[in-house]
Amino acid sequence: MFVFYEEYGYMIRYYAMSGVSKKDLSNFASQVKLKKCKKSEASGYVRLSEKTQKNLQGQERGKDTKIKGIFKNAGDNVKYDDAEYEIASVGIKDDISGLYGKGFSSTVDLQEILDKNGKLKSYRRETLKGGDGRHSASISVADTKTVKQKMVYITMKIKNTGKEEKIINVCRPLTYLRKTKDGSWRILEEYNRPEAFRNCQLDKCAQYFQETDGGYRFYLKTLKPGQEEIYHIGYFVDEDLLDKAYIQIDGGGDSGKDNTGYIKITK
Repeated sequence: MFVFYEEYGYMIRYYAMSGVSKKDLSNFASQVKLKKCKKSEASGYVRLSEKTQKNLQGQERGKDTKIKGIFKNAGDNVKYDDAEYEIASVGIKDDISGLYGKGFSSTVDLQEILDKNGKLKSYRRETLKGGDGRHSASISVADTKTVKQKMVYITMKIKNTGKEEKIINVCRPLTYLRKTKDGSWRILEEYNRPEAFRNCQLDKCAQYFQETDGGYRFYLKTLKPGQEEIYHIGYFVDEDLLDKAYIQIDGGGDSGKDNTGYIKITK
């Protein structure tokens, strides 16, 4: 909750971790009064403008992040943590016809992202840029455009190359990359999407898994040593980002390290 004290020109942020209703927080905030005092008598505080400025240094929205890793194309083999991953085939769809209904993540509201004919809707997407939070807005909209969504339907081969039974994250995260003129790789800047479309691309993770067992951990599979299986996975991707979309083979924990694998989903 943000409360602006107009007579002083200050805005104070109040927040609670859990167990406090909006009404209780509002009642608490209404009892707080500002009073001029000596610096030695003041309560501890951090200026939001200074905190925001520090947090944005080196990672402002609108500025691509340089990364390292192993970069492959669809059809190539990527090894990571006693497992091999290979995209056997890729299909680009304008709709979800023929896909198993229960294979979609619970975060996807299909009624919101499909039109009356069952095709994926277009939507208005904002490109964000960052400022220092003091002289310019910490986050603002640099550009807005209408974009089409696509369902990227991937057939993935996964093999346990280790000597022990292994639980494998089948539905790896998706990220968007570009290669610069100097040969370095960068993660693209962030975009702001309407809620329904943001949820169906939540955390850039796969939002469809055909071989699901159901439940929250639908994307985990147990493979025995030497066992190879084929899985069918779906991602919702903006049409203009199809050639920049890569599956990240590391589960997100080692992003940017030399051994992180990135497989391009389209040729």
